[in-house]
Amino acid sequence: MAINLIYEAMPVVALRGIVIFPGMRFHFDVGRKQSIAAVKAAMNDKQKIFLITQKDVSVDNPNFSDLYSVGIIAEIKQVIKSPDADYLRVVVEGVSRAVVLNELQQHPYMICDAKVKKSSKINSEDEELKQALVRKVKDGFEEYLQYAAHELNDAAAAIFFCDDPYEISDTIAGNLILRYQDRQELLSELNIIKRLEKLYAVLIRESRILKIEHSVEQRVESQMEQNQKEYYLKEKIKAISTELGESDDLQAEIVRYREKIADLDCCKEIKEKLTKECDKLSKLQGGSVDASIVRGYLDTVLGLPFGKYTTDCFDLGKARKVLDSDHFGLHKVKERFVEMLAVRERSEDIKGQIICLVGPPGIGKTSIVRSVAKSMGREYVRLSLGGVSDEAEIRGHRKTYVGAMPGRIVSAINRAKTFNPIILLDEVDKLGKDYKGDPAS
Repeated sequence: MAINLIYEAMPVVALRGIVIFPGMRFHFDVGRKQSIAAVKAAMNDKQKIFLITQKDVSVDNPNFSDLYSVGIIAEIKQVIKSPDADYLRVVVEGVSRAVVLNELQQHPYMICDAKVKKSSKINSEDEELKQALVRKVKDGFEEYLQYAAHELNDAAAAIFFCDDPYEISDTIAGNLILRYQDRQELLSELNIIKRLEKLYAVLIRESRILKIEHSVEQRVESQMEQNQKEYYLKEKIKAISTELGESDDLQAEIVRYREKIADLDCCKEIKEKLTKECDKLSKLQGGSVDASIVRGYLDTVLGLPFGKYTTDCFDLGKARKVLDSDHFGLHKVKERFVEMLAVRERSEDIKGQIICLVGPPGIGKTSIVRSVAKSMGREYVRLSLGGVSDEAEIRGHRKTYVGAMPGRIVSAINRAKTFNPIILLDEVDKLGKDYKGDPAS
């Protein structure tokens, strides 16, 4: 049978966000006049007080309707008055669960009759279930402690050697970091089997949450360590560069490169590539060979006229007039160029056209191309390929090659200051050929 003890005329203190369990020693501050009066009344009597948690912590002057029905009968162990503030620090120890039996007084402090509630003995058929739940709760508490960052007191540490389900449930619940609503639910459950089941469910849930928090914390710490490592190395490089007298110039140069990259009118991939080169330069010594290679590459690419194009003019009458005024005869050649312009006007999706001019020296092959560029409104660039024997002179060298230079095509675009010039590859027939390759191919 359940054992029911009644405490008559018990002073009541409403707790905000705090739930105390039997056998648990706890200290809290009392600042409300109503609560201070209840503590003083308890000290003048038997030092027993009824502690009940508020349903809503924002209520300043609670009534019995604002409190949970189940609280804790506690014994006051110590009361310390703060000399600089109007509050009391109270040390209590939980004795037993109790429910409000009769509401006797609201002001100046709450008084009620409290009825102690203890669970009845466990039936013999539930004995094995109780033992299984005790083991699972201990295992769950041990897993919880692996991730929880707080130390156990002696009473909680002794739980692993205890077999009393009442003591185990109350001690573990008192040492968990939970919302006060969850703690109150465990306090209000009088059936020990159901209480152990709820406690185990809470332990499993909190262990999973703590495990996730621990994983997130490890990832953040790892990222922070990597960032700190990079920062330390960059500062070290900066300090070495300062000793060598090249820090300010190099850092200012990198800043200028980054500003130019940000202002480029080009695709995202090009900007990412150039930014990586800037990052590489920031980790090098300013006077090293590698730094000069990266500088040369950046200067060449940033010098290109990204996003700059001339507008084509496809006025066939104007084109014919320009060709006739610059050249006498060559009627078939002029007709061919006018046809090319007509096709370009009708088909805007044509990306590029290549025209091969063949003939003896001095008949106007080079000059007629200049006239075509003039009639279209494009820039004109001439490349003389006579005597070129290395393919790299046209295509460009690898940037890591000593004395690497951009190819003649890239240099021509750079000179034209636009991305759509008319480029004349002159003297193709005079290209050389040796062991390095065949440029004509």
